Amino acid sequence: MYAKRLLTGFILLLILASCAPQLPPEITATAPPLVQIGLDPALDWLRPDVQSCSREALDRLWEIQAAQPSQDGTLQADVLLQWGGLDTEDTPAFILGKDELRIVVHSNNPLTRLSVDVLAAVFTGEIQTWNAIDPALPAREIQPLGYAQSSPIQVFFNRAVLANQGELSPLAQLAPDPAAMRSAVSQNSAAIGLLPARWLDNGAKPLALDGLPGGLTQPILAVMAQQPDEAITTWLVCLQQRIRP
Repeated sequence: MYAKRLLTGFILLLILASCAPQLPPEITATAPPLVQIGLDPALDWLRPDVQSCSREALDRLWEIQAAQPSQDGTLQADVLLQWGGLDTEDTPAFILGKDELRIVVHSNNPLTRLSVDVLAAVFTGEIQTWNAIDPALPAREIQPLGYAQSSPIQVFFNRAVLANQGELSPLAQLAPDPAAMRSAVSQNSAAIGLLPARWLDNGAKPLALDGLPGGLTQPILAVMAQQPDEAITTWLVCLQQRIRP
């Protein structure tokens, strides 16, 4: 009799268990892979487009940070967005667009053009006053403005313009980035500086440059330590379409 009751109770438990609601299997969330983007300060105007293209790629987490100079040549990010060319062809790089380095003066400066030789003489300190360029200009000291020697803009300018004519004058003041350069030129009527064309505004007047038929054009690059996967490639195409007209 006791065994019959146990059997009846066991069958009842089985029936109740079969009728109980089944809990869904536990789902473990996996975070999308993180992609670190190093943004050259010379390309900070590109930040809104970088953010917009990143929002369209939901299968990745995108972290945008200011590009940091590397002491050993290694990339400090998964993708480095860089103004200007590479020193080596061994690193994977994609051309997203182009920009031109312009020589700029204050908007009130009557000068409209320079030869590349005179420009080099100004930035090496050989020419130090405006009337030495043109007697019609005031006998006022020129204030050259450049960047740190490690800056891609300054590296390019030294190679393309100064070449073997000397080093940047110790009288030159250094701007940390193009935004600071643009501000400094717009506030100093004696200044002459270097500004990527995409940073131009009404406060800095670009000069025509004689003696360099190809101009001072440079690529806008996406540099990576390895070939990009499909998600990053799609993101690069998005950026390329936004940069190019």
